[in-house]
Amino acid sequence: MARAQGKHLMMLPMHLNGAELDVADRKIIWKDGSRLTIAQTAKPIHEITGTDLLAITNHGIGWLEMDYIPQGLNEKQMEAFEAEIENWITEHEKWKTKAGHST
Repeated sequence: MARAQGKHLMMLPMHLNGAELDVADRKIIWKDGSRLTIAQTAKPIHEITGTDLLAITNHGIGWLEMDYIPQGLNEKQMEAFEAEIENWITEHEKWKTKAGHST
């Protein structure tokens, strides 16, 4: 079971490929136009794969931090974008703590 969950988690960046971000609204914008939070994004993946919700959200956060690269930003805009991502992650971590989850 753990191996299957790990496989699904490794596929998460592929599922997120083509998604965009609205950092001000803290939403992932999917190819179909749906706008979901990190937690909302994790729920259907969990329902389909049975993978742990916390593990999915942690991988989603990793994608925000390391894999998503916005196009067309100059250096100053990129710094502002990265600061917004950090604020988003901080806000999500507070939500996880309040909800009784740990990293």
